[in-house]
Formats: sequence, C-alpha cells, structure tokens
Amino acid sequence: MEKIDRLLDIINADYEERFAYANQLAAQFAQNRGLVQEVLDLWLDWWRDLLLAKIGCS
Repeated sequence: MEKIDRLLDIINADYEERFAYANQLAAQFAQNRGLVQEVLDLWLDWWRDLLLAKIGCS
C-alpha cells in the first residue's frame, strides 16, 4: 500500500518532484534492480488498469 501511496503522490506532484523521484529510482537501480522493477511494474499495472477503466473494460 505504501508504494501505491507514493505513486499517487508522484502523479499529483510538480515536475521538480517527479524528476527527483526518477533520479532516486535511477540511483536505486544500481543497488537493487528487483525493487526498482517492482516499482516500474506497479506503474505499468496502474496506467494499464486506468486506461482499461477509461475505455470501459473491466
């Protein structure tokens, strides 16, 4: 749930905060690729589900 809350915070953030978050993920990638992959998968799932909901799929 914490990751989803962070995702929502970033979606509603300004560009500066979004770029800072991207920089943070990039720095973490060298240390823990699995964690970063989980975050990116969450983003992918989120936007896919949102798109499907928008076009009326369930």
